[in-house]
Amino acid sequence: MTTFTKSELILIDKVNSGILDYDSIDHLRDKLYEYFQEDMPYGTRKCRDGDPDVWIADHLCDLLTREPGYTNPLFEALDK
Repeated sequence: MTTFTKSELILIDKVNSGILDYDSIDHLRDKLYEYFQEDMPYGTRKCRDGDPDVWIADHLCDLLTREPGYTNPLFEALDK
């Protein structure tokens, strides 16, 4: 299972907050792809009917903007 360091999670949060652009975390793309590949539609994974980077960016935005009180599994490491 893919895990992220605290500094990586902070970068991902900055992307979601609009402080950084998704392109600024190029070094995390492979890790994010590996983390989300089971959730990603097959055609998108294979670049047949979608762009994996776009799917990940959209999915991150949806995942990180849940209502207050929602425990995000991606950010569980920050609580430890």
